[in-house]
Amino acid sequence: LCGVARHGTTPELRRQAASVLALTESLQQNEEVTRELRAALKSETDPLTRLALARALMAIKPHSEGRETLLKVLLEGSGKELNDAAALALAEGGALHLAVVRQRLTDLHHEPTPQGELARQLLRNGEERSRLRDAKVSQGEQLVRELLAKVKAGYPDETKVDTDELFESAAKGMVSALDP
Repeated sequence: LCGVARHGTTPELRRQAASVLALTESLQQNEEVTRELRAALKSETDPLTRLALARALMAIKPHSEGRETLLKVLLEGSGKELNDAAALALAEGGALHLAVVRQRLTDLHHEPTPQGELARQLLRNGEERSRLRDAKVSQGEQLVRELLAKVKAGYPDETKVDTDELFESAAKGMVSALDP
């Protein structure tokens, strides 16, 4: 399939092969497929096929040049069809937080097309994930407030409880938990 994506006789055939590769979950993080897709992306001249290859590469290895290629397409203003496809692929790949992607989807979601519907779904899903993250942060903030109140109330000498020092220590603990 990689050979077809790279050397298929028509751009359409190469795009279809790239699309199948992108949907094959067992290829996630597969280095051989990643190398083949990189090579295909470098040699491909058809813009829509480059987009399909970049999308496949991003699906197989999320933080790869596939994502960079899609961003480049979007930032260069390569035409509405390519810009829309790049923005949708980036959003599906988790890049909805990027302003240029969100703006393109916001513009696109008004259109009565399949791409407009997909943009609406991606924006709705992004808003829901954002609300869930905000709720988790709020729960964490509430926990810190409760702990601070318990420390102040339970410490024998309340005058020795330095709130700023406790917050700084908590921040250091959070950072050290990320990078042991």
